[in-house]
Amino acid sequence: MKPIPGTLQEGGAAFQSTHWTLVLRARQSDPTETAREGGSYRVVVSLTRSVLWLLSLGIFDKAYAKATADSTDEHTYIAPDLFTAETSLGTYQGMTDQIVLSRTPGAFRTVMAPRGSSKPEWLPLRK
Repeated sequence: MKPIPGTLQEGGAAFQSTHWTLVLRARQSDPTETAREGGSYRVVVSLTRSVLWLLSLGIFDKAYAKATADSTDEHTYIAPDLFTAETSLGTYQGMTDQIVLSRTPGAFRTVMAPRGSSKPEWLPLRK
């Protein structure tokens, strides 16, 4: 059995947790449903069961995936937004966040810095 990437495993479990929580929350907002079935629910999601569920969905045939990728406008590769930064480890190139949130934009002071590589000084206060 081939391993599934960790982000897919955890993302699948997170998706299931969110999905069932929202479904049950919607049921609680219906007063007739709450009166008939009670007022509380418990959502339990297992990472192992999530992985087994993902495996049960099947894996793309490599030949099909290779033939389909970049074959039409719908299946065109989208180039990621890249950035370059000078770090204490040298020049680093990475991908920016591919989703930009309007209310909570991501911002980081450093790109990557090994522990203990910064000068021991107080950072300026943010306003």
